[in-house]
Amino acid sequence: MTARPGVVAYCPLCGEKLVPKCGAVVHWHFAHRTKDCDPWREGESEWHLAWKEKFPPLRREIVVSRGGVKHIADVRLDSGYVLEFQHSTISFDDVMARNDFWGKVLWVFDARGVVESGRFAMTPESNYMKFRWKLPRKTIVPVIEKTDRRDVRVLLDFGDGRLFEIRNIWKGPKRTYGWGYFQPMSLFDNLR
Repeated sequence: MTARPGVVAYCPLCGEKLVPKCGAVVHWHFAHRTKDCDPWREGESEWHLAWKEKFPPLRREIVVSRGGVKHIADVRLDSGYVLEFQHSTISFDDVMARNDFWGKVLWVFDARGVVESGRFAMTPESNYMKFRWKLPRKTIVPVIEKTDRRDVRVLLDFGDGRLFEIRNIWKGPKRTYGWGYFQPMSLFDNLR
């Protein structure tokens, strides 16, 4: 449901009546009258909202319940994968807690500008891309290094229509190195 003045909506997690926020500065959205009921919820940037809009409404803001605990997924696909769109900083512990809760997770990190800034450079190999990354997000390296599960994947959105999936990463003395693949948007349709 899209926020508009006068629209009545209720939180899918707690059932509280939500307030439509429809100002001239911030993207229109619904908010709780008091603190949000899901501690994992955070403000959503224009980038985050634009990503969610790429998926049908029935796939967005899905309540998932496990062991009596409930959280709202940004997007949940038919395959069972949950898509987490991450623009802001997030702690390693929060990432790992979400990985454990969601099970099958595809993280999409906002990496706009890293290639243009010269901090991320790629070299093509036969069927993959090697990269070196100066000053990567502190969360990304340990998430990939410490997650040996095949059902947790990390994509970088370069902001130019390219999605880069990191398949391996390691930290060198001055830079971070790794390899991965460019993925088409159809990746989301074909996840199993």
